[in-house]
This record gives sequence, C-alpha cells and structure tokens, in this order.
Amino acid sequence: MSTGLSNLKEIKETIKHIQSQNKIYKNPNMLSVLQCTSSYPTPDSEVNLNVIETIKKNIKLPVGYSHHNKGTLALLGAYIMGANILEFHFTDTRKGKKFRDHKISLDINDTKELVFNIRRINLLKGTFEKKPTKSEILSGHIKSFRRAVYSTKLLKAGEQFRNKNLKFLRPNVGLDPRDLKKSIGKKIKKKTYPLQRIILI
Repeated sequence: MSTGLSNLKEIKETIKHIQSQNKIYKNPNMLSVLQCTSSYPTPDSEVNLNVIETIKKNIKLPVGYSHHNKGTLALLGAYIMGANILEFHFTDTRKGKKFRDHKISLDINDTKELVFNIRRINLLKGTFEKKPTKSEILSGHIKSFRRAVYSTKLLKAGEQFRNKNLKFLRPNVGLDPRDLKKSIGKKIKKKTYPLQRIILI
C-alpha cells in the first residue's frame, strides 16, 4: 500500500478498512505500507525517509519505500533505514522518452548498480559483535598500533620501577599502559636501555 498524499491518521484508517474487507490482510505477509511522495520527480527535501521509522513505530506491518526521486541514492538510504520493500519504476531506456515517469525510472544499469550496492551494504554492516577483526589480527596492528610504556633513561636490574621519565610509544611490546599503576614499585628484571622493552619481576 503506497502512502503518497497521506498523513498517519489516513494510513491507519485505510489499513483498518482493507483488513475489515478481508482478514487475510491482517497477515503481515499479505500487506505492507510504503512511504511515498506523489511528486514526479520528488525533490530531495520531500523524500522524507525518516517517515519509514514513524510508520514502523505506529503500524505493525512490513514497511517499504516507493521511489519517485531521481537516481538510486534514496533507494539505498531507504534500505539502510530498514525498508523491507523497494518499489521503483523501470524503463528500458530514457532516450527519446518525454513522459514524466521515465525521468524517475531506473534502467537496467541503474538496477544492477542498486543490487550491487545493497549487497555491498550488507557486507559493510558486518556483525553486531565488537572485537578485533581478522585483518586487524593478521596485520599485527593490535601490537603495532597500540602503545607501551618506555623509559627515557637507563634502568638497572633490580632497580624499583618508578613513574618518572616515561613515554608511551608504539609498538605495544612490554609494559602495557593499562598495567602502569599496578607496576609501580616492582623491580626491573634486567638492565634496560632508554626506549627498550621494559620487563619487570
């Protein structure tokens, strides 16, 4: 069900009427609501993709987007914002065509690009778990990008480690800065020259 020219109250009333005529439309698999602006072409400022979220919050049916804007950007935006359905006009060619719909229609190349970009977006979205990625681990960046504690002066074996003359530099080899506080007062294991790896007993 496209919602061009409608407000939220009218959308709800229309859904209620449709469902009263046939109970099959109470099944979410049988009815969806599409955000739409009935202008050809729709100006960017009137596409109103945020309405997708408004419909989702107020109507418990699948929500989509009916496209009358130029290009494919609004379709991609709608998909990212959770549209379950993307409806758009299609033309074999815009060359020599004067009817308004051809201006907002996707041709075969536009459609292929849209599908390619949606698949890429799915890949870019990744997972919901935040942890180091495979490439971050294999590249060694967990150590090379993070910093460790280094001394700017000579440390003698058996000397107490103090919070003085220290620098935090890459790579993270030796004393991790997160362990600095609990490391103060421990003894140096072996003679350590400035900016060498610090090892404590």
